[in-house]
Amino acid sequence: MIRELTDINFFDAVSQDGVTVLDVYANWCDPCTRMMKILPGLAEKLQGTATLCKADIDSIPNAAQIFGVTSIPTFIFFKNGAEVERFTGIKPLTEVEKIARSL
Repeated sequence: MIRELTDINFFDAVSQDGVTVLDVYANWCDPCTRMMKILPGLAEKLQGTATLCKADIDSIPNAAQIFGVTSIPTFIFFKNGAEVERFTGIKPLTEVEKIARSL
């Protein structure tokens, strides 16, 4: 399952125990659209080991500013509520999965 975040539920979602993978995107962004296509496969591969979330940058203006998201797509990896890894741009599913599993 992929959880959709907004400014209202953002901080509760990323501060939970365990690993959370967040995709910050925009529907009008072509690289974001390309990365969105890997999310269902990533959710399946990480089921039971990580929580997968996505957030349209226009729906999280406060969180985007606090976390310094200036380019999209940006993937932010949280462990027990702390940011531990991040990348911007396009990566294959195997690389994103490898990062999440290493946490």
